[in-house]
Amino acid sequence: MKINSIQALRALAVILVTHVHSIDLQMMFARSFQESFYYLQNLGAIGVDLFFVISGFIISHVAGHYSGTSDALKFLEKRFLRINPVYYLATAIYFVLICFLDARMGLNELFIRALNALLIIPVIEPQLHPFVPVLGVGWSLSFEWMFYLFFCLTILLRIKYKVPFLVVLIVVIVTLGRIYHPNFWVTFYSHPLLLEFLFGVIMHWVYNHVRIGRGVAFMLFALGGGGYIFNIFHNFKDIAELPNILQADDQLNRVLLWGVPSVFLFAGSVFLEKAGVWRKLWSHPFVLLLGDASYSIYLCHPIVYYILMFIYVKIGFFLNADLAVILQMMLGVAGGLLFYKTIEKPVIAYFHPPVQKLTA
Repeated sequence: MKINSIQALRALAVILVTHVHSIDLQMMFARSFQESFYYLQNLGAIGVDLFFVISGFIISHVAGHYSGTSDALKFLEKRFLRINPVYYLATAIYFVLICFLDARMGLNELFIRALNALLIIPVIEPQLHPFVPVLGVGWSLSFEWMFYLFFCLTILLRIKYKVPFLVVLIVVIVTLGRIYHPNFWVTFYSHPLLLEFLFGVIMHWVYNHVRIGRGVAFMLFALGGGGYIFNIFHNFKDIAELPNILQADDQLNRVLLWGVPSVFLFAGSVFLEKAGVWRKLWSHPFVLLLGDASYSIYLCHPIVYYILMFIYVKIGFFLNADLAVILQMMLGVAGGLLFYKTIEKPVIAYFHPPVQKLTA
């Protein structure tokens, strides 16, 4: 089953993330219309929520039939080889740049952040040092891996009906974490953002068991898109800021404001494609390329922006602020595409060589 609309949604998600970080870079040197237009400045972070919904759907598709210890180990191995090596290589590039360009960061902080990146899921006491990886966007991979571990549990326990099991498990854990959260560990491992993966899991079941007509699909798509537009004009406060994310401050509100529209947009898109609507859009080569390269773009655009920051410091900020936001995004995407072609694809091919068919 190949669903091209998912690739289009991945492309949208990563473009949104590059936009929010491009505004962050521009704000260091100038003032733009985009940063002051209601709440557009931080809305691009909603792309992460869309990624989480997509991930829940994809994992359910590729591993929904897995069962037993052997399959559980295979699942973890495949997830590690797909996610971690590319992330470590991107982190290494950023690490080298910091060593050469940023004398303000001490060796101790750099070491702790590198350890956070290596481990992905926090294990260091946060009172001693906040959980911040070298590559800032790496925080989202912590939640990816938490979801993988929950899903792996269903495989290990040979759970036949994984969807209801995950619904009960994640909802109970998140609920208890909202009632009782005495420390960082309970707060983090019962984080409301886990619900967004659950949305994707449920959507996978709906996609395979419920017939959704074209009219309902359009309605879902409109609700999702309308929710995104609503958030431009709605004060969602600091739900996108990393300290708030790590402390789960107002993150249930984030799930409602950003996660729910994301699942509507996702559902509308996949069911519209299933109904044969907008086939040319879903199968456009450039859209598919951006979707395929979305992980590389996500990891590498901060590296491009980091280099641009030092260029601006060295020679001065010389662009119109709003134009700079767009041009920086284009460079971030271009850097991610280069990383995808030269690093991610070869790494994936190395760890997942094509199976040669036997011939008589």
